[in-house]
Amino acid sequence: MSLWARGRRWARRWTRPQVGAALLGLALGLFGLQALVARWQWERDRVVELAVDGEEVRSLSDADDDRTHGALADLADAGVSAVAIYWDPSYALPGVLREWEARVPEDLTVTLRPEASPFSDWRHRWPRAARLNRVSFPVVTHALFSGPSVLGFPDMGPVQAWISSTSLTLPWLEFSRQRGTSGLLAAFPERVIRAHTLSEEEMAQAGPDRVVARYLRAVRERGARFLYVRLFPGLSSDDNLVFVRRLADALKEEGFELGRARPRYADFSPPLWRWPSPVRQFLAFLLAVAGPFLALRWVCERPATWESPAQLTGVSLAIAFSIAALFSTPDFTLGFVGFRGVKLALLLPLIAALFYFYRAREIRHFLQEPVNVERLVWGGILIGCVGYYVLRSGHGTSVDAGGTELQIRGWLERALGVRPRFKEFFIGHPALLLGFYLRARFPKGAEVFPDRPGPWAQALHFIFHDARPFLMVGFVGQLSIVNTFCHAHTPLGVSALRTFHGLWLGGLFGAAVLGAFRWAHARWSARPA
Repeated sequence: MSLWARGRRWARRWTRPQVGAALLGLALGLFGLQALVARWQWERDRVVELAVDGEEVRSLSDADDDRTHGALADLADAGVSAVAIYWDPSYALPGVLREWEARVPEDLTVTLRPEASPFSDWRHRWPRAARLNRVSFPVVTHALFSGPSVLGFPDMGPVQAWISSTSLTLPWLEFSRQRGTSGLLAAFPERVIRAHTLSEEEMAQAGPDRVVARYLRAVRERGARFLYVRLFPGLSSDDNLVFVRRLADALKEEGFELGRARPRYADFSPPLWRWPSPVRQFLAFLLAVAGPFLALRWVCERPATWESPAQLTGVSLAIAFSIAALFSTPDFTLGFVGFRGVKLALLLPLIAALFYFYRAREIRHFLQEPVNVERLVWGGILIGCVGYYVLRSGHGTSVDAGGTELQIRGWLERALGVRPRFKEFFIGHPALLLGFYLRARFPKGAEVFPDRPGPWAQALHFIFHDARPFLMVGFVGQLSIVNTFCHAHTPLGVSALRTFHGLWLGGLFGAAVLGAFRWAHARWSARPA
């Protein structure tokens, strides 16, 4: 039989729904692959720009122009590319720049920081006061608006017209709550550079080590390419220079280049399907909520084997990369649009899993049992764990990490480059391995630890008599994997490496837990009843 005849015979076995599903899967696969490759290429930009606050440098130089020039020259040798100059538009911009002409070295550019003083009449002098074409040095490249709101907010028409008449780029400070910023992002997305800084209050509370680590994390894990480096008021000019050099050296050690950052919005390859951001958010939310639960149900309805955790993790990774493909547009990767519903995407699948594992009859029986002190204690612990899990999820959490946890985080970050999530490698993955082991090793109804008198016997019997609680806790690790890729501003490589470290560390912890359980079970089984 010829190859063509074999192909036709094989094709006849396919029904039209099967062919349609196959074609749809192929189209979705091509969409996802193209989006992920485009994002991977876009995230390869390694140029980071360092800018210092001109007024801070001048203050450390005792307001002396020659000393300010020398300090800025030393900072430029350390890797700084720009100096920030504040400008009250009540005064003509050319005059302000001429004041700084003797202070700024030739190899530094200016980041303009416009902010009107209270009760200023700057609108009457606009746009004549903002002309840049009359000044050839120093060169102004960026505009980073200062103050609680963008200049002119809420009527930013004149300011936007001025920006349009220039070639200025717009560093955007992540996590900033400055009013009017969203209008600038919408009007000039092709000029925006993701930036990071620390406030004066944060600088006062943190030392150089923590500040360097935070700047590195912003560049490595959130794609910041413009660092507005604040100086320490309690340190001398020489000590601050050492601090900046440490930051520059740390960036170089991680493979980044110091130079002038450029906007990257227009560098993103156009997607195959031009879905608007709300559609992408809705599809991602559906995947994040329904996908992990359906995967858990599919795996749990099959006979439990050693492959069960790997199967569930594989589907979770497929869901995670699908969400990452949906978020592979510059609006998401630059942080203009974020994933809404992070906490719901972590909580709703858990609730669905609860009602899947425990039938209504079991839940009613539990609720109808008399309340005693022991049940109140266990119920309080359970509610506290769920509340802590929800509050600690997402950005801007209302529960901060403790000192010991921060130290462990820092050690993991230094050792592995990217810190894995505790709820994956320390809690979720080991619990999932133990849950599927109990499900496979002990059929439903079999006693793992027989009910014997004594507190230890009662505790072991209570904890290990059912695999479902371990599967529920293990499901948290799978949800965390999906959640990791919902943070679109985090580079794909960082998310993948974070997940990888969580898996192999979770495997080691899980193997240790399984070994300890099997040892305890063997010792307990050998004891006389």
